[in-house]
Amino acid sequence: MTLGKEAKKLNIAILGFDARNIFENNHELYVSKLNRDRLGAGTNDFFIISWSTGGYYKERGNLRAKHLNMPAWGGRFFCDLLSIFVVPFIFLRHKFRPNVFIVYDIPFVFAGLWHKLFFRTKIVLFLTNVPSELAQTRRLGRLKYLYWRAAALGAKFFIDKAVAISAPTKNFLL
Repeated sequence: MTLGKEAKKLNIAILGFDARNIFENNHELYVSKLNRDRLGAGTNDFFIISWSTGGYYKERGNLRAKHLNMPAWGGRFFCDLLSIFVVPFIFLRHKFRPNVFIVYDIPFVFAGLWHKLFFRTKIVLFLTNVPSELAQTRRLGRLKYLYWRAAALGAKFFIDKAVAISAPTKNFLL
């Protein structure tokens, strides 16, 4: 930011999971998390798309949220896959063109490609854990590990900025 000039107001899209539905149940906590990540919750416009246990669309000031029902017949893999096709249509329907597309899971990077290619949207990855290591502790761990590694290898070409929040995630990014 240059002295004497106002900072540009950004349209920020966020894609992730919100199983606890904190956007609706604890809105102050949600805003504090945006501020913790230095996203300017009071100045920028946000459109948050979350996979959750219930579906709805709500607006609160400069924050808009679209919660999508997680498919009962599948897990995160299907949310990753469906997001590639659903997210661009949600933005189109609500006339939202993001300048920045923030994802908290590596496979969600692919959901932002349409906007990156056609509108030069920047994709930012906030890495909160090392997904490939966590996957090995789950049911079907080896298969999930391979999925996460393949997603990471493909997604790295489209990420404009990656933010690590801990030493293990920073090592993963290197």
